[in-house]
Amino acid sequence: MKAYIFSFTIACSLMFGCASNHLAQSEEAVQFASADKEDLGVILEKTEKNASTPNTTNAVGYIEGTYSFPADYIPKDMKIVAHNVVTGEEFDVHYNGEAQYKMKVPVGEYFVYAQTAEMEEYRAYYTDFVTCGLSVNCPSHNKIKVEVVAEKTTVNVDAADWYGSE
Repeated sequence: MKAYIFSFTIACSLMFGCASNHLAQSEEAVQFASADKEDLGVILEKTEKNASTPNTTNAVGYIEGTYSFPADYIPKDMKIVAHNVVTGEEFDVHYNGEAQYKMKVPVGEYFVYAQTAEMEEYRAYYTDFVTCGLSVNCPSHNKIKVEVVAEKTTVNVDAADWYGSE
């Protein structure tokens, strides 16, 4: 059944221009946050720089954290983006008025950042500075790779380093 539904999604997208970010897992549809490249599902490729095995099983996991902005409000257009370090694919979730976000992404390793039109050229990553408490005593602004494991939630991924050099 999985192959049939996946084939239908591809055929629908190719033949009729259907925009779909849905894959099937068992009998339930799995919706990804949103794909930056293609809406045909997850297309992963292996890169020479990283010997990791790409996600070929369509397994998904979750990234969860809080929205943050260096003001007394969160911009309404803020989004959190998960950038797959192997494939370059990006998945995002947009601010909906809630303090926390949770996004479903394919299994893999990600750099996670926040972005808003108010600081259009800037990306606030999840970094060492965030895990150190955003203190001036924390000198490192190195990005942290977030590992997403099948059906597990990686928590406290707060893309809040608005003070780094990115």
